[in-house]
Amino acid sequence: MRRRMAELLVYRTFPLAAIAGIGAMSEEVAEVARSYTADRIPVQVRSDWYY
Repeated sequence: MRRRMAELLVYRTFPLAAIAGIGAMSEEVAEVARSYTADRIPVQVRSDWYY
């Protein structure tokens, strides 16, 4: 099984409406992400996405 990682690099601006969700490795990281997004983007702990 081939695994992939993705990142998003943005120059100046990016519409938040274009982001469907954020996957975080741990609850601690998810809480940080939630604090930045102010609950406008769903954040889930998805440790299975990381290797």
